[in-house]
Amino acid sequence: MGCHIDAVELDERYREELEALDVNVHIGCYLEPPAPPKPYHIVFTNPPFDAGIECAHIEKMLGEALRIIALLPARSLHGAERFRRIWSRVGKGKPGEGWWMREAIHFVTRPKFADAGGTDEIVIVDLQRVPGDCKVRWL
Repeated sequence: MGCHIDAVELDERYREELEALDVNVHIGCYLEPPAPPKPYHIVFTNPPFDAGIECAHIEKMLGEALRIIALLPARSLHGAERFRRIWSRVGKGKPGEGWWMREAIHFVTRPKFADAGGTDEIVIVDLQRVPGDCKVRWL
């Protein structure tokens, strides 16, 4: 009530269902539209896991949101490139730019989509921009 919701969905089949919820719908890749005029208060995301593209999604969200709750492949937590683009920003930055992890990372396995078989190892992370200096505690 009293909030504005934007949804970005790759699959056109979900447009009608999302619009019925009184949601502003963009069909396409989240990386395409320009940043909103004001940062989002909160972003919930389950970006595509293909070829590491989730890194670009989270990197863009760090500039467009005050809080991010993300469902990511477990591989998103390691690697020099991911650290440089995303995780090195946690605990650093000027007031209003610093990020911190609100909760411990939750590790989950789920069945792979479609007929791929097997499971995906995923993590749920909860990041928040901090109004002032930021301290980090890695668990």
